[in-house]
Amino acid sequence: MRITGMLVALGACTLVGCKCLFPPAPPPGPPRPATPHKPRVPHEEVYPPKEHPGQPERAKEPVEKPHTQRPYRLTPLSRKYLNGIPLKRTWKYVVIHHSATDVGDMASFDRGHKQRGWLGVGYHFVIGNGSYSNDGEIEVTFRWKRQIHGAHAGVKEYNEHGIGICLVGNFNKSRPSRKQLQSLIALTAYLQGRCGIPMARILGHRDVKSTDCPGRLFPMTQVKETLAKQEAWRGT
Repeated sequence: MRITGMLVALGACTLVGCKCLFPPAPPPGPPRPATPHKPRVPHEEVYPPKEHPGQPERAKEPVEKPHTQRPYRLTPLSRKYLNGIPLKRTWKYVVIHHSATDVGDMASFDRGHKQRGWLGVGYHFVIGNGSYSNDGEIEVTFRWKRQIHGAHAGVKEYNEHGIGICLVGNFNKSRPSRKQLQSLIALTAYLQGRCGIPMARILGHRDVKSTDCPGRLFPMTQVKETLAKQEAWRGT
């Protein structure tokens, strides 16, 4: 009991008698004026950035120049193979066709054309759509290898002097694939350069005969525009 009483007395002294230990807080003064908010100025980027000593130089982004886009080209092996076939006729035109079938390749067309009593497939080249041959694959037929006339145009002039290229597919229902178009442009550009065929003689089958071949959805304008760019690229 004494210990408790002493502790209580000491506690009362601490809380009440010893005012010097806990001086009263000063009365609140007038409110301080608010500091106006300054808008943050965005960091100004310096271009080109300054390089610091010892810092590796930043790689520059490539800038594409006019008429220097990568052209569509045949592979070196394909060019070597085609260059090994000597030209034995005067080729004046390129005539573009569609097969008007969903599937096919050189061998299947060859069988079908032989059943009509022809020598074989009527085209000089066939470009696959991924059905019986690879998408964009160029097949060289016996007519180009032997440099003989085609059986594709229905008009003697264009069979005798026109190079027939057939893309597998029905382009009244869908467009040719991207790879087919790339192969067509690469092959046509090669034939133009080798045989001296001008742009005006790159034709669709419908340009020489009453037919919708190579199909209502075939992008002939796009093909010719791209070929013109290829020609411009070769001239630079």
